[in-house]
Amino acid sequence: MLFSNKVRMANLKARQMNLKKSTSETTESDSAFEELAKSAQPNVFVEFLHFLRYNKKWWLTPIVLVLLLFSVFIALTNTAVGPFIYVLF
Repeated sequence: MLFSNKVRMANLKARQMNLKKSTSETTESDSAFEELAKSAQPNVFVEFLHFLRYNKKWWLTPIVLVLLLFSVFIALTNTAVGPFIYVLF
């Protein structure tokens, strides 16, 4: 019975030490996370360029550019430039 109490106490101390270690690691990772959260966030265009570069999806560039061009044309149809845009098509 005495031996099992010693084993339990040793296990309890080990758990407490692991808890302290994980708590200190958590605070270090939390502080790093907080630093990253406070840093400037890139805009959508920069994130998209990073996506294209790192994932090697350069074939998406012409598709996105054409979609942006059409959206500009649609936005301009309601202005005084609208009749001149219809000439292009």
